Amino acid sequence: MGREKLLQTWISEYPGPGGVSTHWYGLDAPLEQVQVAATLAADLEVDCLFSGDAAADVYAPWRLPQKA
Repeated sequence: MGREKLLQTWISEYPGPGGVSTHWYGLDAPLEQVQVAATLAADLEVDCLFSGDAAADVYAPWRLPQKA
């Protein structure tokens, strides 16, 4: 596949800088909600990424994230 065709394919399929996202609201602690979401994603065999304070807290727990 030539460069031009690859570029056209990328342009037509790229979701944009925001990528895919979803939102939810819950009363449990944010990290507990993230862990439940990650477990569900694993069960459904789909990708799931931690971001922001939630991701940082997984690697170096010392904060209490207010958002995940």
